[in-house]
Amino acid sequence: MDVNLSKNKQIWFNVNKSVLVVLKQEGADEAVIKPMGEEDHRNRWNMPILVLSECSKSAIEVISWSNEEGTSFINLKSIGELKRDDAIFDCYCSGILCYKVLWSSPRAILLNPLKEEVMFLRESPLQSASLDTVLSSYGLGFGIDNGQYKIVSQILVKNKRDGKWHFDNLAEVMSLGSPNWRAIQHVPNIQFLEQPVFENGCIYWLSKKSAPQKLLVFNVKHEVFSVVEFPIEVDKIIDLGGRLGLVVGEGLEVWFSTSHDDDGKINNWGKYDEICIFGDEGKRIKSCDLELLGVWNDGNILIRLLDHIVPKKFVSYDLTSKRTTMVDDPKEDGHAYKTYQAHLFSLSEFCGSSKLPDLPPGKTYNPRRSGLIQKVRKI
Repeated sequence: MDVNLSKNKQIWFNVNKSVLVVLKQEGADEAVIKPMGEEDHRNRWNMPILVLSECSKSAIEVISWSNEEGTSFINLKSIGELKRDDAIFDCYCSGILCYKVLWSSPRAILLNPLKEEVMFLRESPLQSASLDTVLSSYGLGFGIDNGQYKIVSQILVKNKRDGKWHFDNLAEVMSLGSPNWRAIQHVPNIQFLEQPVFENGCIYWLSKKSAPQKLLVFNVKHEVFSVVEFPIEVDKIIDLGGRLGLVVGEGLEVWFSTSHDDDGKINNWGKYDEICIFGDEGKRIKSCDLELLGVWNDGNILIRLLDHIVPKKFVSYDLTSKRTTMVDDPKEDGHAYKTYQAHLFSLSEFCGSSKLPDLPPGKTYNPRRSGLIQKVRKI
């Protein structure tokens, strides 16, 4: 089925007010989420989509979302502790965005834009160790049975042994709500890429291109790493709204999981039909001129047209029906984009994992930062 961009147009989405309930047992260090019921699943696609856009001139990331009243956005530089520092996006889960600070201290920041909540986590000993670190990354997720949120810190280090350079993976994990990082044993030595994706109790990192290419998998509940191989060469992984998507540039295909093993790890794959989009003049757009960004409203994906035209063009695409609609760009000066599904899940249960250098002794950390959100209302 062929689709044409000029037929349909849509303007963003509606905001739903449902809240994911957080349970914390008395005396427990870790927060436990209540599994989504049928009503939560029905409301899932009514939550706004977070658009992460990096400005081309300032390299400052802005997080925006819209509803029928207008557009809301947060500039990362409006967070006081980051005015003299930089932070880059690393991972996401349940509407919580995770950034890593680059200069002042090697720590992670958790941010829920809808709640105006920010949390600076305690430093990871691995991230701050004097090692020859080539690459570092954080992963965020929760166990499918107990609902405990955890963050894993992983680094790739370079060591010289027997006159040759070797790359080794090291990792540690922290249960959110707890103050301690724990070392993980037996991490497979794989040169991974940043920005992992969470699905069904596991966090997935894509390896650098090799034969065969691999996924490095961390089981959140059992805190163990494993490896998944697949027979195709993958360009990138994206979030399909709580599901992992493998993007294959040749022909522009999206692969997805069809089943999992007893521990929640993907063990079978399927693929959608090749994405085929035509421009206003009926000419097919080359796959190299399309960039798949991630989940969009109603379970669709958002695709950016890389034709260097201002204003930039974005397309909402239904992978099943192949229906395509044009989408208005909320920020025309961005040059890098990512999309994720928002949620009203609160960071307040995780304060035991937080630490700020200037926080007075005995004072409780409050993740709420009133005034972070700026709004532009529709006229």
